[in-house]
Amino acid sequence: ASLADNRVYSLREDGTDHLWVGTLMGGLDRFDETTGKFYHNNLDRPHSIHSNYVPALAEDSAGNLWIGTAYGISVLTRSTGQYVYYTRESSRLSDNVIFSLTCDHKGNMWVATRQGLSVMAPGKDTFQSFSTKDGLPSNMIMSVQEDKQHFLWISSSAGLSRITLTQDGATLGIKCLNFDEYDGLQGREFNVNAGFRTKAGELIFGGAKGFNLFNPESIHLNEHIPPVVLTSLQLYNKDVPLPASITTDNKLVLSYDQNNFTLEFAALSYINPRKDRYAYRLEGFDKDWMTTDGRNRRAAYTNIDPGEYFFHVKASNSDGVWNDKGITLRIIIRPPFWKTTLAYILYALAVLTLLYLGRMRIIRRARARFALDEERRETMRVRELDRMKIKFFTNLSHEFRTPLSLILSPVDKLIRSPEDPGRRHLAMTIERNARRLLHLVNQLLDLRKMEVNELKLNMSGGDIAAFIKATASSFTDLAQERGTNFDYHSEIDQLPALFDKDKLERILFNLLSNAFKFTPPGGTIGVELAALEKDEQGVLLQLEVRDTGIGIPRASQEKIFESFFQADAPGHLRSQGTGIGLAITREFVEMHGGTIKVDSEPDKGSCFTVLLPVTLLPAGSTAPTATVPSAAASPAASPAVAAAATRETSTPAEPPATRFKVLLVEDDDDFRFYLKENLAPLFTVLEAANGQEAWQKTLSGQPDLVVTDVNMPIMNGLELCKKIKRDERVHHIPVILLTALSAEHHQLNALGLGANDYISKPFIVEILISRIRNLLQFRGSVEETARKRVIAQPTEIDEQPEPTDEDFVREAVEVLEKNIANPDFSVDDWSRELGLSRTTLYKKILGATGKTPIGFIRHFRMKRAAQLLEKTRHNVAEVAYMVGFNNPKYFARYFKEVYGVLPSVYQAERRKNR
Repeated sequence: ASLADNRVYSLREDGTDHLWVGTLMGGLDRFDETTGKFYHNNLDRPHSIHSNYVPALAEDSAGNLWIGTAYGISVLTRSTGQYVYYTRESSRLSDNVIFSLTCDHKGNMWVATRQGLSVMAPGKDTFQSFSTKDGLPSNMIMSVQEDKQHFLWISSSAGLSRITLTQDGATLGIKCLNFDEYDGLQGREFNVNAGFRTKAGELIFGGAKGFNLFNPESIHLNEHIPPVVLTSLQLYNKDVPLPASITTDNKLVLSYDQNNFTLEFAALSYINPRKDRYAYRLEGFDKDWMTTDGRNRRAAYTNIDPGEYFFHVKASNSDGVWNDKGITLRIIIRPPFWKTTLAYILYALAVLTLLYLGRMRIIRRARARFALDEERRETMRVRELDRMKIKFFTNLSHEFRTPLSLILSPVDKLIRSPEDPGRRHLAMTIERNARRLLHLVNQLLDLRKMEVNELKLNMSGGDIAAFIKATASSFTDLAQERGTNFDYHSEIDQLPALFDKDKLERILFNLLSNAFKFTPPGGTIGVELAALEKDEQGVLLQLEVRDTGIGIPRASQEKIFESFFQADAPGHLRSQGTGIGLAITREFVEMHGGTIKVDSEPDKGSCFTVLLPVTLLPAGSTAPTATVPSAAASPAASPAVAAAATRETSTPAEPPATRFKVLLVEDDDDFRFYLKENLAPLFTVLEAANGQEAWQKTLSGQPDLVVTDVNMPIMNGLELCKKIKRDERVHHIPVILLTALSAEHHQLNALGLGANDYISKPFIVEILISRIRNLLQFRGSVEETARKRVIAQPTEIDEQPEPTDEDFVREAVEVLEKNIANPDFSVDDWSRELGLSRTTLYKKILGATGKTPIGFIRHFRMKRAAQLLEKTRHNVAEVAYMVGFNNPKYFARYFKEVYGVLPSVYQAERRKNR
């Protein structure tokens, strides 16, 4: 009882106050206000409309409802409630696709179609149609409206037209006054059924570039009859002065070599002269009148034979008022004479002139191409120079990561050492500055990603309110150390949402770092979090970072978000910025669809406001709650966060009898020595300085796991990983890659080569040790599972199945044997016959055979098919049906996936060998 289609294309309230709704694909609906229900008229109902597309509705003088569709017109008769149908084939409608319907004051029904304008007079059952031949601007009529003066206005794909009706007996005629963009229209193209007459009598027509609103009564006809004059004469496309004989005697005398001439004329009408119309005829040469408009007011004639002619010109003004008398010019072309030397000279000069102009044009084009090529080469050179600069900074940043790892990891151990508090304080100072250096390195890498559009969001679920609070709280130690008042206030206690944790952490870190940098000791820094707008899907968060620092001059506030911009700092403050932190911050905010702005006043402080739209997680979601960010995962984290994230209890060394063998591949001697010192108490460590040496030690030493750097001489880590994973002797060995390249596409490339894990520098050694342990434990579990797997084989045709020790597999195979020819036998049927749930069956089959239930059934069918092909005389199609395949083509495809050959080839080879 609701609307048949949400895409409503027409509305009409009839004389009985019923609301009719035409839709795109749901047909015609009638809304009953008393019941609040819709009643449907569509193709599915007998004796209803002939199309479900209803773009136009109208009501005639008798109260009948006219329905325009994609297949003619359906008329719902008010007196009988029956439908009457009109189509192009049955009623001479101009086209079956209807755009608009309008009933005029005389009861004539006007129909706008894509092939012209049609009209049906009251009491008639056929249509009369009009097209461009009758003066319409286009055959694609979009809308029809009648004004108070009973003129019809039609919009089309080529402009607007005012139609005056004429009548000759029972036949209607039209006179068209057309308008285009030069009359003030929004454009020549109008939209389907986009027309309306207001109560005040104004007409509105909508098009592709807007709409036109006008009062038809203000459109007056220009009654001025324009005089016609000749304005110029061209001989061989060259202007020549008009001879005096034209103005005195209306006569033009030309010689035999002047029989290519052009006459230009004009109507002395200055209201929209572009729409002036002209009709001309050269009596004695033209059989019919030629017409043209105000943009081409000339008549050109070539190779006219000698003789006497009369040139007639008539004109009309922009509203179609004609000067039928016009003007007449008598033209006499004298007989030809033999060609003279002077004529040949003139021809030669004309040819030479054309050749010269063509040659000059070719030279100009060649020079222009040369200049363009030079410009392109210069652009490419500048672009290559910029690329080399960015590559240099990127490579330099990557080189920084290895020594930073050697600084951060030992310092982390010093911090955890409780022996000497003073020593620990110095270590924390080293760590804080090292992480600061790492933060600058990461900003350079982010800048490079911004240049090449590689920055992407990595959305995940979590409590964004708790995450922001934890990140801000990590600056508490720094505030105490510097004697700064630091305060965090939030109106939100908990808000599960989707967001990029790394980028949000960097946004807050950059803003707080700037605040601490430019706020003197004793100042105040505050963070406020609030929700401005909230609905069921999302919330608009407002994050404010305020400080009482030195402030920002108004002239610099628009520039601080630009890359490498640095405002002048007072002498008592030392600016340690790079000019790219706020640029990256704005980029991260805009990636989330948010905005950032600054409000600042010198010597009073600044307030950075971030508006961030976030998507809420559904109620009851189990998304992880954001906690204190990991220092290893986010190089931008503060020293306090880093220390908290890396405090772990040391694991005692394993007994020598159970120690795993780990191959460590690193070209940096210091870094390799440091990693060996940390891994040696837990594992037997083999060393290699490059990939080639590591490959030899992998083959000879057979390590349990390989840890390798990516960038190395001779053979890099990716090539080493590729060789290990493609060699059957060692492909089972897990590989962990260590690299400073942390971009997603680098990780995807490495994992695509078979790497088991990917760790970005710098990292915490304990994390590396944990990942090594996990991979070795997982490998042991896989091997143990593989040893326990049972290979299920269907019984031979001519043998009785022997009992097996695995009762479950035996019982499962018996069920498959019984149902092997049933193509509809599913995993649900299998689990039902075994008395198990689908989940339990999945776990049991996977644990016993290493295959999923679906894969096991398909593999079992293929085994049975191979037996039948080898030991019976059945053809391939028969075997396919016997093992439960309705389509032999699918059977052949799956069989080839298992045995590598088509079943017909398999059968032929096996029978040949018997």
